[in-house]
Order: sequence, then structure tokens, then C-alpha cells
Amino acid sequence: MSLFIQVIGNKFLKNLISYQRKGLNELDKNSLRLFLFFSQTQFSFSIKKDHELCALFSWEYELNTESELFDTIRNESLLKGDFLSVQLIFDSAHQVLIPSEFFNELDESKYLGVSWEISQNEVIKSYSLDDINAHIIYSFPESIFYWVKSRFFDASILNASALFIQKALQHDRKDGFYVRNGKSFI
Repeated sequence: MSLFIQVIGNKFLKNLISYQRKGLNELDKNSLRLFLFFSQTQFSFSIKKDHELCALFSWEYELNTESELFDTIRNESLLKGDFLSVQLIFDSAHQVLIPSEFFNELDESKYLGVSWEISQNEVIKSYSLDDINAHIIYSFPESIFYWVKSRFFDASILNASALFIQKALQHDRKDGFYVRNGKSFI
């Protein structure tokens, strides 16, 4: 296994951190799971075979440079081919938590609009948190949504905060606690 750090000279990409296991290119992509992570300023992807991490790449990018980022991703040979599964995880700054008893899918934009100004260029999604009887409603740029769906049409769309809440609720509190720190936290 090799771990290396590479700095890209491009104006919009910063601090590319890369890990790739030896022999990854020889593996059948149909047996690999791809995880794509987007936030407002970061893109990462990881590739796993069963429970083994095979690759991890991460870029920080400037806002409004998605098209250059997509060109870079499109040229990444590790992302070419068909995967067993693809999950898009989006960490959104625009999100609200609504009790399930008040949730109506037709009103998602209204719920989100109470706390955030949502542009026409955003996609609104929701995710059910059954353990706490609530829904998290969030938005993210439609350019990311449509790009991922055009390349990985059967990708599952997930929310980073919802995944964090689920994991924290499953955690045995006797062993400690979870802390999440980031630029776009609930």
C-alpha cells in the first residue's frame, strides 16, 4: 500500500490527498462500491471491496467551479466503469429537521425556506430518520445532482448529517461519544 500527498497547481483544486491500494486497477469494478462525498468546498471519493478500503481521494475546491471539478472527475480513470453500487453523500449547509408528524413531502421547499434562502438552482431532498421520528430536509446544487445522476444513474442520494445522527444514535454511549466538526454543520 502506498500513501502519498500531491498538490495540484490548478487554481480551483487544493490539497489533493490520495490513497490507492496496489492492484486496484486489476479488480473487477462490478465487485466494488463507490462513495462520492460533496460539500460546498470539498469533493472526496472512496472505493471499497467488501470492508476493505481500496482508494481514497479528496479535493478542496472554490465555490462556483463545479464544471472544472467535473472535468477533473470525468478524467479520473478510477471512476470509469460500472460499480456494484454508488452512493452520493452530500453535506449541505441548507438543512432542517422536521418531526415526522408534521412532515409532508409536498411542503419540503416551504420547510427549508423558513430557515434558508433556496435558489432555483438547488435540488431539495429529504431523508427519514425513523429512530427519532423525524425527517431531515436539505438542498444542494442541481449541477452536482444532475452530473452524478448522468454518470451514475442508479446512485443512492444520502445526507451526511442524517448519516451522522443515525450513527450517533446507534453508538453505545458508555464507550464515549461522537463529535462532528465541519464548516457546514447543523
